[in-house]
Amino acid sequence: MCWWPPTEGRLPRQGPGYRPFALQGRTGERSPFQILARRVTQERTDAARHYPDQDEVDQVRIAFRAPSVPGLGLAALTVGAPVPLRRSEDVRVRGRTLENRFVTVVLEPNGALSLIDRRHNERYSDLLRLEDAGDAGDAYTYCPPARDRITPSRGPITVRRLAVVRWSPPWKHGGKWCVGSTCAC
Repeated sequence: MCWWPPTEGRLPRQGPGYRPFALQGRTGERSPFQILARRVTQERTDAARHYPDQDEVDQVRIAFRAPSVPGLGLAALTVGAPVPLRRSEDVRVRGRTLENRFVTVVLEPNGALSLIDRRHNERYSDLLRLEDAGDAGDAYTYCPPARDRITPSRGPITVRRLAVVRWSPPWKHGGKWCVGSTCAC
């Protein structure tokens, strides 16, 4: 004999899924975004006092121009009405390359980045390449060993994803618009 937990009050949530929107700042300016990828996947939310919640969600990767903030600052963005993306601001993704009208960034097979300034046709290669070196110090202080050899990363480095944004449709709570588990003030 099997006893299953009661299902009363725990109905599956349903929503319209992804819908176009824009990110809106405190002063009302809206930032359009570009969709880089979209897929249907599963999201699990564990709970302390009942069974976990497993939902089918739309996972959308986006690129957008973030607002300017001071050092160590932050900006709160809310969901607003969609605005079209100007063609001059789009970002293109091809395999290991991310580019816009200003720069092209390539993830090289050894893990380094190459940056190409498209306006001046200048190339900067071997950026942010990982290197491994010895350490003869203790757990707190670094001390280079005698006859140290620096080993650069060789690769191959595989690309999994560039960025992930989890999207849940906005909902109203007490007169406020909410996204995910946070509400706009």
